[in-house]
Amino acid sequence: MMAMLIEQLKVEIKVYLRQPFYLLFSLLMPVFSFLFFGMMYGNVDYNGFSFFANYIPGFSVIILFASSVYNIGNQVVGDKEKGIYKRLSATPISLGRIMGVVVFKGFLLALLGFVIILLLEASGIKVGSMPDL
Repeated sequence: MMAMLIEQLKVEIKVYLRQPFYLLFSLLMPVFSFLFFGMMYGNVDYNGFSFFANYIPGFSVIILFASSVYNIGNQVVGDKEKGIYKRLSATPISLGRIMGVVVFKGFLLALLGFVIILLLEASGIKVGSMPDL
């Protein structure tokens, strides 16, 4: 059973990688937004806390939102329009399992987005300390 779920997840990831538009909104948009807003606010402090102490948790929610809306929502609507779920209903795979794999793929992409943002900040790129333009 676990092997079937892993194979299904591999197929979902292959389908995801074939559509670069989803990649743009789920992984690249958070990085560009992170850099843009980091440069915009610079060295702003809020009651002794740096901007990033408050910004990174909120930005994690934006990544989760982007992953869920642009990945899961668009994929489910597109698959339904193409009749993929109707065709899959003739197979022994339940719709719940299919949706579970789609949601898990979205979770993995959101996790990847979190890791990219944390690596970007930990890499020494001090986005918040860039000079004002």
